[in-house]
Amino acid sequence: MPFSQRAALTLLLVHLVRNANGLAPLERFLDSYAEHPAEVEHRVLLALKGFPSSAAAKPQLAAASVRGIDAEHVLLPDDGFDLTAYARVAQQVAADRYCFVNSFSLVLSRGWLASLSAALDQPGVELAGATGSWTSNRDFRRYQLGVHSAYDHVFEDRERTRQGFLALARMSRPLTRDRGRLASRAGALVGMLRDRNAFGPFPAYHLRTNAFAVTRDWMLGLMISPVRRKADAYRLESGSTSFTSQALRTGHRVVVVGANGSAYDPGDWDLSMCFWQGRQQNLIVADNQTETYRRAPPELRRLLSQLAWGQRAQLDRDEP
Repeated sequence: MPFSQRAALTLLLVHLVRNANGLAPLERFLDSYAEHPAEVEHRVLLALKGFPSSAAAKPQLAAASVRGIDAEHVLLPDDGFDLTAYARVAQQVAADRYCFVNSFSLVLSRGWLASLSAALDQPGVELAGATGSWTSNRDFRRYQLGVHSAYDHVFEDRERTRQGFLALARMSRPLTRDRGRLASRAGALVGMLRDRNAFGPFPAYHLRTNAFAVTRDWMLGLMISPVRRKADAYRLESGSTSFTSQALRTGHRVVVVGANGSAYDPGDWDLSMCFWQGRQQNLIVADNQTETYRRAPPELRRLLSQLAWGQRAQLDRDEP
């Protein structure tokens, strides 16, 4: 059924459904959602991005219905990226709090939604996510260029590191070309000059947008710059004015929540074992990036872990 403003919602689970992605990602998410009980009262909203009408989304709506999921829906234009769509949902659909999950999210843990929502009840917590990272685009570009960087004593060799990340890219895009060392360095220089102060130094604390819970009041106050390119989306997620940075600058806590029910503050995110660390054994909601890490051989997993956590990268830690 279309969304109705008749009643305010306490907790709204919002799944972003892009027309361009087809039906399969939604079906995978719905199956994972049905398999792992949320253990908290909530409503489900499908944020239909890029669909010309509700009729055009009939297969998507039917996918929820046949699984016994009573999902409402809202139509959104196909512009911007995830956070743009989430902000529009918050403006259009009233709820006390939301949990936003992106198109390729997969639920892994029973009680996942209850844990994310409960984290917002802790003192000072404004954002609670399934994954977070310390990755610094600025320092990685500096490393690529041979300029002093926090990654200088993390990665072993620039060319081997470049080849490793090329191999990782080819895991999802097999036809990715090797542009060569000089072209890669030129790209890093262009990016650094273009973005200037858009990204902070390592550790650049940022929640990832694959799954996070937030109150409506905070979401409505979020400052979102225009998002026209992927680089704009990166700045909004992990830059100096990211949604995480906006919360931290106002004195709020931003936590990562694990399958063990614990909420980790930014300085302890490397210990959570949720993202690109260990076996990701404490992860509650997976996505393309966590899946890349899971499928990668150990030498490539190490690169990802080092990018996210620097010298605190750990592949062999068994417990969160």
